Amino acid sequence: MGRHSLLFGKSHVEFDLEGPVNYPRGADFKIDANTPAEALKDPLGSPGLEEMAERVSSIAVVIPDATRSWQNVSLMAEAVRFSLGKVERVDWIIGGGQHRLPTEEEIYLLLGNARREKDHLYFHDSNLYVDTGLVTSGGNPVTLHRKVFEVELVVLIGGIAYHDLAGFSGGRKAIIPGISGRESIIKNHSFCLENGIIVPSIGCGKLKGNPVHEDMMEYAGFAMAGKQVFILNVIPDEKGLPWRYVAGDLVSAWERGVKTAQELQTLWVPEKADWAIVSPGGYPYDIDLYQATKSISAVLGALKKGSAIVIVAELEDGSGPGDYGEVLEVSMKDPRRILAELERDFTIPAFCAFKLVLDLNAHPSILVSSQRGVPFPGLVCNSAGEAIKILKTRGLLDGVGLILPAGNSVVLQSK
Repeated sequence: MGRHSLLFGKSHVEFDLEGPVNYPRGADFKIDANTPAEALKDPLGSPGLEEMAERVSSIAVVIPDATRSWQNVSLMAEAVRFSLGKVERVDWIIGGGQHRLPTEEEIYLLLGNARREKDHLYFHDSNLYVDTGLVTSGGNPVTLHRKVFEVELVVLIGGIAYHDLAGFSGGRKAIIPGISGRESIIKNHSFCLENGIIVPSIGCGKLKGNPVHEDMMEYAGFAMAGKQVFILNVIPDEKGLPWRYVAGDLVSAWERGVKTAQELQTLWVPEKADWAIVSPGGYPYDIDLYQATKSISAVLGALKKGSAIVIVAELEDGSGPGDYGEVLEVSMKDPRRILAELERDFTIPAFCAFKLVLDLNAHPSILVSSQRGVPFPGLVCNSAGEAIKILKTRGLLDGVGLILPAGNSVVLQSK
């Protein structure tokens, strides 16, 4: 019998298991870590940030919201502010797309000591924006936070990891959904569906032919036309912890970061598993169900058909933003109804709910959470021990299993 421990919110859970278990492994050689300051001193495809700042009279720095606090955003924010030299004023924009506004505690978590006396702080509201009048080839109107629209230099802070819709996060995602209008965000995400099915070129790690990614790239180019643009992105390792940074041009620095993400975040198991126990990686990866279920996408490629999945997630904020929980309950009862609604009027919560039900359709599943009343297309328990007992009783713990400690920033493959 082996003792195992997984992150669970800001704590952890421990449990005992019998039988063979595989922990996924990364590449034998791990690329060296660096710091934000080192990345800023060696920008890719771009002049240095201080040099760029000398050419302009207005600067906006876009940072992600609290659901991305795993990026250690304040470390990057402080490094960027230092690199801007003697600039008197910087406009900071917390670009959370359609996510909730941050609390005072979260603001400090995101900015740390980056703000100077004359700096201003703004929160992005996806219902308030400037329409640039530009439209992508897919018919997506380009809309922006007013401050970003007005300034000459835009600095984008973010992180690069595998992503269900965009292939990889980071880079252009700080613009859309980060600081774009609600209708533009929804239009972009709606490209994932065609003729009643999820487009095959949509998924973690998929960029070529991915209509969501392609629209994001075109949209970002239009949105930043005539501006100086500079990015600083962090790439987490196989544990979901900040490891490597890239800085510089919006496209070339991000593309380099994507290659690094593939090296760090692609994990392997020797064979497809008969069952899996997955943690998103603790807080903030499991802040709500909407975020936590990314770890299910991560593990599907390493499971046999019908394999059981246990997801261990604390879910401090419950189901997630907006009406995600309500839509998930409907999707669990009548997925065809949700699909019909998506085709008629696409919404992001409805799509994510539909995809979760679709992903777990062939996999018996259990959610372990301390939160009660969270809808889930499977059983819900409040302890890992209880979940394991249920699987054992049903004969679902036979064969070889896998345990994934940080599922929200990796993708598993079997050899």
